[in-house]
Order: sequence, then structure tokens, then C-alpha cells
Amino acid sequence: MIPGAFGRESGSSLFYELITIAVSPVIYGILHFLAWNDHFPTPLERVLWRVSSVVVTCSGIVGIPLAVALNAIGDNLSGTLKAISITMAAFTGFLTPTVHIVSSGFLIVESFRQLFFLEPAAYQLPSWTNYWPHLS
Repeated sequence: MIPGAFGRESGSSLFYELITIAVSPVIYGILHFLAWNDHFPTPLERVLWRVSSVVVTCSGIVGIPLAVALNAIGDNLSGTLKAISITMAAFTGFLTPTVHIVSSGFLIVESFRQLFFLEPAAYQLPSWTNYWPHLS
């Protein structure tokens, strides 16, 4: 079994896998909330960063319970309602990961893009001899 892959190992359950899928985006998204009030090159990029941070953080929390609920509801329905439930579950199963991937991709690209807009002082090397005790 590949580490980090979701499979049926002995002792593992679907519950723990779903919790992992729901909590991982929260941890990843919270790290991006640290730059909420950071300097951005344009106001549009600031708004996109904030929206992407919220989307990434909430994608697991929204996607997993919604998929589980639609699956549970779909088992108890018949006919047209079951077809609607299956369609909603498929749409949710496609839309949530797609929006998460697009938002996460924006966060990664924007993180590297902001390096070009840093102040010149960010590229100056510190004089470590002022901060680190040494013998001369």
C-alpha cells in the first residue's frame, strides 16, 4: 500500500478516511489565511486570494457531508427523485474537487507571482556577524 493513498487496510474504516478528506483542506486553507491582510500587487488579487482561501478551507467540510447526505437520501428514494439525487451527487462530486483544484492552483501561482513584487530590501543579505556570536 502506498503511504497517503486511500485503501482498505486492516483496521481502517471509511469514517476515518472521510474525516481525513474533510480536515486536510482545512489545514491547507488555514495556512493561506495568514496572508489575509498581506500586501498584494492589485486589489483584485487580494479579493481572489481571500475567496480562494475560503473555498479551499471549506471544500472538504462542505463536500464530504453533502456527498454522504445525498448518498443516504438516494438509497431511500425511487424513480425520478432517485435520479435527481444521483445527478446532484455526481454534480457535487465533480464541482467540489474542481473548484478546490482551481482555487488551490491560484494560491500556488499567486504565491510565486508575489515574489516579483517584493520590496528590494527583501533581497538584501543580512550581516550574520551582527546576530550570531563569533570569535574574530
